[in-house]
Amino acid sequence: MKFKYDIYTRTTMVYYNNLLSIHGKSLDYAKNKCAADMKLYFGNKKVKLKKFSGYTWKQPSDLIVNKDNAICYVGGDWGAGLPTGKIVKILKNGKKYSVSYDMNMKDTLTNTYYRYMGRLKITLKKAKNKNGFVITDIKRVRTENVNI
Repeated sequence: MKFKYDIYTRTTMVYYNNLLSIHGKSLDYAKNKCAADMKLYFGNKKVKLKKFSGYTWKQPSDLIVNKDNAICYVGGDWGAGLPTGKIVKILKNGKKYSVSYDMNMKDTLTNTYYRYMGRLKITLKKAKNKNGFVITDIKRVRTENVNI
């Protein structure tokens, strides 16, 4: 699938982590509820969602959308599979870090990995927050042909 790192992707990443508490709620409620996480992970509170265009998606930022001024998840049920990953390598370049992160599907019932999905390169910048960094960029550098 396509992957583009932008304001829609950042919003979706944080909103997905808070989905149980914001699904069906107003956009203002979600924005206030997730503001601290947006600031922590990305260094600002700016959010933006795509408009609802049916229960389909082509990229991760299409999973959580604005449907009649409310939060709507259009991705379906993952079942026993859960996307997860692990850090493979961290390189330091001045005040920035480059993190290689491998993504896999994990069966939560058997606790086994069953599908390699690809690798992300995540760029981090030092920040004065509890994590010590903010995410400045994410690129997909290796992709396997997978159907999710």
